[in-house]
Amino acid sequence: MRSPPPREERRAALKALGRLLAEADSSLSEGDVAGTEAALKKVGKAFDVYWSRDQEAVGGMPPPTPIVAARRDALRTLASALRDIDQSLSNGSLPSVKASLLRAKDVVDQSRMLEEPNRSSEIRYRLPHKLAK
Repeated sequence: MRSPPPREERRAALKALGRLLAEADSSLSEGDVAGTEAALKKVGKAFDVYWSRDQEAVGGMPPPTPIVAARRDALRTLASALRDIDQSLSNGSLPSVKASLLRAKDVVDQSRMLEEPNRSSEIRYRLPHKLAK
């Protein structure tokens, strides 16, 4: 059985990241630090999958297009936000965890938009018809 293309795997990993970040945010909002830490461990694993799929897709490619460069920048920003979350949890600073979690969620949302295929606006124009004489 063939595995899905790297783009589909990246997209699935990105969706998982978004879902897990929302779970961590929910746990944090409820004051459940243990639940937040457990969810963030899952986030870390999902990030590793997303990172590795991205690295596989980059191998042997020509210089990056603007979309690929934007995706790479988002990936770095997400890695930074996850490091900040880990650091803030270690320090016990829940407001900093919350701020970094929101930043990570925003980055995942932006990345998801970059992964979506281009779609037409689906706006249709009526062209004038010639009138019969």
